[in-house]
Amino acid sequence: MKRSFINRFLKTVVLCCLIGYVAVCVGGNSSSSLYAQGVWKGFIIPQEVANSRGLQRQWIASTDFNPYCKVAEHLNGIVFDRDAVFTVTDQGTAQGFEAETGKTKWITYVKTKGRLVQGLAASQYYVAFTAGSTLYVLNRENGRILLDADVPAIPTNDLTLGETRAYVPAINGLIYIYDLQPMEDPFREFGVSESMLSDKERQARKLEFINSLRLVKSYKEPLSIRSIGDLKVSPITTRCNDAFEYVAWPTGSKLVTVCEVDKRDIGFAEERYNIPVMGEVTSSLSYKPYDTTQPNNTGIIYAGTEEGFVYALREMSGTMLWRFPTGECIKETPVYVDGEVFVVTALSGMYCIDAEKGGDGKTAEAKWWSPDIRKFIACSKHRVYALDKGRMLVILDRVSGQRIASLPMMDYRFVFTNIQNDRIYFATETGVIQCIREVALGTPLDYSAEWIKARTNTIDEERRAERKEAKSTKKKHADRMGDDEDGGWGEGDDDDDDSGFGFGDDDDDNSGDDDDSDFGFGDDDSGDDDDSEFGDDDNSGDDFAGDDDDDFAGDDDDDTGEEDFGDDEEAGDEEDAEEEEF
Repeated sequence: MKRSFINRFLKTVVLCCLIGYVAVCVGGNSSSSLYAQGVWKGFIIPQEVANSRGLQRQWIASTDFNPYCKVAEHLNGIVFDRDAVFTVTDQGTAQGFEAETGKTKWITYVKTKGRLVQGLAASQYYVAFTAGSTLYVLNRENGRILLDADVPAIPTNDLTLGETRAYVPAINGLIYIYDLQPMEDPFREFGVSESMLSDKERQARKLEFINSLRLVKSYKEPLSIRSIGDLKVSPITTRCNDAFEYVAWPTGSKLVTVCEVDKRDIGFAEERYNIPVMGEVTSSLSYKPYDTTQPNNTGIIYAGTEEGFVYALREMSGTMLWRFPTGECIKETPVYVDGEVFVVTALSGMYCIDAEKGGDGKTAEAKWWSPDIRKFIACSKHRVYALDKGRMLVILDRVSGQRIASLPMMDYRFVFTNIQNDRIYFATETGVIQCIREVALGTPLDYSAEWIKARTNTIDEERRAERKEAKSTKKKHADRMGDDEDGGWGEGDDDDDDSGFGFGDDDDDNSGDDDDSDFGFGDDDSGDDDDSEFGDDDNSGDDFAGDDDDDFAGDDDDDTGEEDFGDDEEAGDEEDAEEEEF
């Protein structure tokens, strides 16, 4: 009996092994078929799935959570700027990653005390976010906290970072401006010139300055700007130099406001204009940078309204460049990238508009339209990446807008809109971050050079560009007016030493005027060499206005060279000869 029990047990084990083997085989085949369909388990996109779409996984990283936090922690925001990716959790853990490798640069645990973490922004030197009514500013190179300041009112939207300013929209309709002016470089303070250093020393000095960055302490209340209407979206920074900075935002009163903030005087901020638009703007604005090599050049601000219109507005004057009707409500930000504007409507899909065509209030032209798109993500030279209504990453042809492939993104809550290069960054609430790119693009396409230059340009560079443009314009006008070496206007080709205003000189002047230095109005072919009179005539050569009887410069009847002032000796005392003419 004992032997029969052992036999039954062995048979059961063998049967279970066979069933397990068959299940593994069937599961492997089904898993392969699911891979082919782009469905897999877990949060990591398999490399073979990405390769089948012409993509490649660049790197995978995980956000570190605060080990001392007693509550569950989740990712709250992700942002990409220049060469780094930054994240923040709902408990205040901030982290920086290298954009091309995913390597962790720093981790900072901010004590938010359970307050609501909102917004994440980055600029050339800083990373900032708000927690409750407190503004936190960190050094983007090492994560060190540079500022924690109280906001006078509760922030309602994400903050915006300029190069040396932080803009926090609040519930009371004010935008609070915080000065983030860094302290002066000690080497520059002691008069050490950069020309005295080598390139390696200059780079090391710059890195040391950034790592040891400190802010100028200010005891003043933050400057505030009153908005006309509700602040429903975050402001954006546009034109920026070392003298002033422009800030633009839409309001609930169907207006787009542009404000100028003086960077040399933190107490000065002035509204330049309020632009009325057809419908309320419920999405953030987009910006096309101005050309820094051309003076008096203006950037373009793009706004989408609930009435279905997209407006292109000149930054400097506030006038409308063009508008485009979509016929549907626009709730996503119109995105400008590489000469094109991508506009997503609420129901139908996405338009690709040529940003270079249209002007003087005319209607812009749409290159193509793609249905069921809900959000623009990124683009390369030949592809456009977007999310559709099923949260699938859709790959579109950039020329025609036709669909090429798709990739599921249901598990990824954060998919970042990238306007600086072609990389695609996305993350889950649990902190898994991934970066994918096209297989052929080992080096990222850089769309940010023009944008960064527009934010770091100096007033001296703008003035030099204006002087250069003025010189070229002056030379262009001079060539158009036909100036010779002597600088006269409209002079003949044979005038050698003219230094006056030679109005009326004929191009076919063969009289050989060699020493004309007067105002030669009406010079004809009389052959005078030393003319100094006005209105030389072919008959008399000395009369003014063609008078033959009475002249100012002498009478030719007696050939004596006497000077007459309107009196004729041969006429006697007759009354008709006593007329005086000048």
